[in-house]
Amino acid sequence: MAEMLKNGIYVSFDSREKGFDMSNLHYHDFYEVYFLNSGVRRYVVDNTIYDLKAGDIILVNKSEFHITKNLGKNNGYKRYLLYITEDVLHSLGDNSITFEHLFKNRVISLDDKQIRRVEFIFEQLLENYNCMDELFSRQLLVNGSYELFAIIYRALGEKNFQKGRRFFGGSVDKALEFIYNNYKSAVSLEDLAKLCNMNKSYLLGIDIGTTSISFVVLDEKENIIEAFNKASPILTEEKTTDPNVIYSSVKCIIDEIIEKYCVKSIGFTGQMHGILFTDENLKALSPLYTWQFSPSGEYLNEIKAITGENIYSGYGLATYYYLKKKSTAPKNSFKILTVMDFTANKLADNRNIVMHSSNAASLGLYDIEKAEFKLNKVESLNLDVNLLPKVSAENKIIGYYKSIPVYIPIGDNQASVFAVYKENSIVLNYGTGSQVSLITDCFKEVKGIETRPFMGN
Repeated sequence: MAEMLKNGIYVSFDSREKGFDMSNLHYHDFYEVYFLNSGVRRYVVDNTIYDLKAGDIILVNKSEFHITKNLGKNNGYKRYLLYITEDVLHSLGDNSITFEHLFKNRVISLDDKQIRRVEFIFEQLLENYNCMDELFSRQLLVNGSYELFAIIYRALGEKNFQKGRRFFGGSVDKALEFIYNNYKSAVSLEDLAKLCNMNKSYLLGIDIGTTSISFVVLDEKENIIEAFNKASPILTEEKTTDPNVIYSSVKCIIDEIIEKYCVKSIGFTGQMHGILFTDENLKALSPLYTWQFSPSGEYLNEIKAITGENIYSGYGLATYYYLKKKSTAPKNSFKILTVMDFTANKLADNRNIVMHSSNAASLGLYDIEKAEFKLNKVESLNLDVNLLPKVSAENKIIGYYKSIPVYIPIGDNQASVFAVYKENSIVLNYGTGSQVSLITDCFKEVKGIETRPFMGN
């Protein structure tokens, strides 16, 4: 293309009865002025789409990747084209005006008078470009180019320009910008992948706690790439909160994270014991009754008298029993869920609810050895056993969010132990609630110590 630049300027005219699509993005070491005389065309420049109509001029800066495409039906069109080198463009200006800055803009829409003048200028440029007298030709080309840029300058002053729309976004924009700035250097796919956090598959973990919601992004070697907290909604005096606010907040942050990282799986943990009631569409029918929600001791004593089992204050079935006795449990409920089960299944749009055994046990009246609820004792309290989800000890996929697998949530106590446990060690977890934990290889019940299910069986 460089050899076509006669005295630093190249001019051409093209007329086609049918539109066509250029096959590849390309760039130049010079500036481009594209004037669409008739028809319509689509131009993609610097990752942004511009739809041109007759009378539009598009300015392409040097070294910007661009391509032109057919727009709509296979439409014919006519266009003029001017290429101009940096030194010639600079020479057109003086102390009072320069034209390089015009290329920071993009599409200029001309009025009828300006269109007729630009058509005339391009015809003169074409004639002078083909002139055999090179010295005379250069001066005429420079004069004509100056007038053309002067018209563009005035049109921009009248704000007759068009903003394009981004073609890609996020990581793709970042990669393209890196290519534009480094296209003369050796750019590898590894460079781009590292820049855009796409060279690996990342794991996203979410802990929906009582006082904060925590997010962590890990690489495949379990290195922490990013970790941060957001405050949980403030609890009411009754130690309840709005699960919809939690879900919306979590979903919003997940969307931000998966825009930034190539996430391959999403895992949840969170505050155990607390419950909320949902309908079949996973619409919350109640507030979240957290583990700090505390029915009076008389209700816990009634549960012990009826079932022979101790259930601690704040455990899900103790809360359900209290609400049932008070006639405040929502009618026509579909399931009772922990807040992380509610959030994960709603995110994955999953109606076939399965609760991990670590969360199921936290509700109370649960047989750890058999990995199932003690349904006969639940029924003895006049509670609806159909509201209890199915139980699984497996770390299974419950659904997908934007094609990313969402895994069954696990209890926060078990998650904290799993993350740091070493053989023959004791784990101290300190948070809003705190625990001292150790793992046994068989089922044991010890007075004064609660036995909980761990991962797997």
